[in-house]
Amino acid sequence: MISMKNLYILIMLGVLLAPSLVVINWSNAQQTATVTQVAGAADANNPQFFVPPELTVTVGTTVIWTNDDSATHTVVSGDVNDPDNWGKVFESPLNKPRQTFEFTFDTPGEYPYLCTLHPWMIGKIIVVEDLIAPPPEGTMTGTNLDLNINPMLPFDRMTNEKVTLSFTAKAKELGGASISPGKIDHLDYKVVITKDGTEVWSEQFHDHDGNLELQITPSSGSITVTGGEGQGTTGPFMVSGPIFTENGNYAISGQIVGIEFNPLPSPLKDDFSMEVVPEFPITAILPMVVAFGAVIAFMRLRLKPKSII
Repeated sequence: MISMKNLYILIMLGVLLAPSLVVINWSNAQQTATVTQVAGAADANNPQFFVPPELTVTVGTTVIWTNDDSATHTVVSGDVNDPDNWGKVFESPLNKPRQTFEFTFDTPGEYPYLCTLHPWMIGKIIVVEDLIAPPPEGTMTGTNLDLNINPMLPFDRMTNEKVTLSFTAKAKELGGASISPGKIDHLDYKVVITKDGTEVWSEQFHDHDGNLELQITPSSGSITVTGGEGQGTTGPFMVSGPIFTENGNYAISGQIVGIEFNPLPSPLKDDFSMEVVPEFPITAILPMVVAFGAVIAFMRLRLKPKSII
């Protein structure tokens, strides 16, 4: 029989070891994703079969298929129109109702699959190295370029001295989702800013890293452009002049006009919009001053002591 002292020691050891066991269990946990074979999927007229029908996961993810239908199904890799290659990557046994099948994807790529018993049931798993992070807050996305504006819109020219426009090249003509260092070293940009259909400013820039940064300081006088120097990259260009000095909506056209010193027959461009909000106008201040003065005068009349007769 275990004495009370020994029992106390065992309980204390269990308390001390339990957290470490939990940590080990969590650290070894595998990333998973689920797909459901929905009820009624055996019927070709059912609105859904595999849910979701297309799933994007990262390398190393285990996908678990669950059969929520009353019929038996399979999960077999391959294109429905290429039966000779069915099952080359994965193939489940007969998956009966409430049973599951799982497979771990270790190689990036696209993996179509189907239920061979009901070939109208098709799906796809897309495996990537890393899921693409959403663009930074304040970024407007285009086909060939993304534009990040800092501070975020609308731009208040009374609160902020300058606004930064950051263009990121991602046109397919660059050979990927974005410019590839070592493959493309030179890009020629053109930026055109208009207001109410009238051009405010346009300029062409040469860039080395695919990220064109313009720090624009609204001011009076002529427009000046400085900066841009860098070793293998392009630093920010500082632009000063009468740009964004008036309230309203501006159109910003970002254009890639040359790649590796070769002019393009037509620019790769995207158009964006930017709003400059009004500063607090004097016409709004005057009524407030008048109203405030009237209140003060009224209060003085109310507080004035009565004359003693």
